[in-house]
Amino acid sequence: MDQYRPIFLTPTLLFRLISLNPDVVVAYAYSIPTIIAFVYCFLTGKSFVSLGGRHATYESRIAVEQNWVRRFIIPRAAA
Repeated sequence: MDQYRPIFLTPTLLFRLISLNPDVVVAYAYSIPTIIAFVYCFLTGKSFVSLGGRHATYESRIAVEQNWVRRFIIPRAAA
């Protein structure tokens, strides 16, 4: 049985990050906003921190796409 998975679209996030110009961005959940934050940091040379943990309940529910994003982002994160 598929579970309901909300998708949060944040069309202004990139512009907000540009206007705030943070030195570090901390993100979690490996979702679309996390990808946007990671791209911002990559393009601007800012530090990206991936905040997350692993536990059995979460691991059993993680989507294939989120797992791919996690495997891509974690090695490239500053912390």
